[in-house]
Amino acid sequence: MNWKRLLVPVDFSACSEGALALAVQLAREFDATLDLLHVAEAPLSLPGSDLARIEGVAETVPLRDYVGHDVTKRLESQAERLRGQGLSVATTVAIGDIAETIIEEAELRRADAIIIGTHGRTGLVHLLLGSVAEKVVRGASVPVVTVRTSERFRHEQPEEVSDMLGARLGA
Repeated sequence: MNWKRLLVPVDFSACSEGALALAVQLAREFDATLDLLHVAEAPLSLPGSDLARIEGVAETVPLRDYVGHDVTKRLESQAERLRGQGLSVATTVAIGDIAETIIEEAELRRADAIIIGTHGRTGLVHLLLGSVAEKVVRGASVPVVTVRTSERFRHEQPEEVSDMLGARLGA
């Protein structure tokens, strides 16, 4: 394995935090770049080019910018923390079908691997909701590493999860 570019889908859940923690370890081991990706799923009737208003901004902006406004800040905050630890990190916010967009972005960015968190749902919940990670595994042309987050880590409060992740990353 000579992974130099790792795509890490981030939805700010404990599951994606667990995947990010592993991706950081892999990035250090392989001297790889991390591509953090957040995908927002817009209603089918609203294409990303439709216009919306951001509070405090006079002009209208494309829906993709509206959706990405706060997310971009959060993603960049994570990226800055990782850059402060000497890692190379890029960020992207996109709108679309989550699994399809992850696969497309992996190809576009020429990722060597995708590191993705999974909730580990089974049974009826899995049948009804499906699994983004499963769809990515089936559709990706590059290796996909799925990270199933432990029950304890999954049920932590967001602040505690961030503290745990910071401790794991040496922050």
